[in-house]
Amino acid sequence: MRLETRETAMLLRNIIFFELDNDLEFTREKDLETKTKLSTLFYRFEYELNKTLRHLNKLNKKTDKHIIEDELKELFVKLQQFEKQSPIKGIEGLQETKLWLQSRVTGVPMTQIMFPT
Repeated sequence: MRLETRETAMLLRNIIFFELDNDLEFTREKDLETKTKLSTLFYRFEYELNKTLRHLNKLNKKTDKHIIEDELKELFVKLQQFEKQSPIKGIEGLQETKLWLQSRVTGVPMTQIMFPT
């Protein structure tokens, strides 16, 4: 399995864990690895997503709704910037994450965003 695919799966798993109010899974080794590779767009994307998820996971989803929404919008803008910088191939997992963010912020189901009627 390609390394990027495995790491993308880990990112998407943490998005699911965040939505289900489960503890996010990060390893100390992975954090160090990411910090040493921030020169690549994938690792910058991974770093921004993990940093945001960690912070949001500490907030109360009911009382801090507006803070969470604002931070997710901010993350969406950062991901759009990464997309502009990426090569033709793109960054693995970026589109899926953007769909989740768009759905989360607008309240529109991902299926409706992906397949508008």
